[in-house]
Amino acid sequence: IIMAGGTAINPNSTTPRVMASVMGKPMIGRVTDAAVAAKLLHIIAVVPDNDTTIKEYLMKEHPGSFISAVEQEKPLGTAHAVMQAERFIRSCAEHHGNVLILNGDTPFMDANTICSAYAHHINARNDLTVVTAILDKPFGYGRIVRDENGNVKAIVEQKDADEKTLKIDEVNSGGFWFETEMLLSVLDKIK
Repeated sequence: IIMAGGTAINPNSTTPRVMASVMGKPMIGRVTDAAVAAKLLHIIAVVPDNDTTIKEYLMKEHPGSFISAVEQEKPLGTAHAVMQAERFIRSCAEHHGNVLILNGDTPFMDANTICSAYAHHINARNDLTVVTAILDKPFGYGRIVRDENGNVKAIVEQKDADEKTLKIDEVNSGGFWFETEMLLSVLDKIK
């Protein structure tokens, strides 16, 4: 599932954030390229209601592929966007057991990272695996807060972080592997 339903880059733009160009290609194109290169079986993008730009780009970039789209009527956050793909998640539960959620504005996510995270997810028998990164300048990213055992305890967004949390250099990279049955069991509990 590629989260592509966010708002424009800035208030004066109508260009969806995921369509902003990075090294000559829209960010969502780089994310879908990584997903295709990782040989994911099915890909669905959650796009803004009445969007044509993103859907047309995906169909042009990957004609005849296994990429589809579902609309999010109102941008009510990541969890709500995932809820829009519930039918897709249920089909994954029937066939594969795990689903990957990627932010559509993470152009440096690559197939190797996706595959390595999946291998870790399966070998560790995790319900959830969060792909993180260590950055010298983590400004703007959600910080990874860990418990005393090193497990991810929370992801705290920049705007919600206190001074101690802002000193954390491990950040959310925008990639999550979920065991689908577990994800489905909590999806309707998210407010």
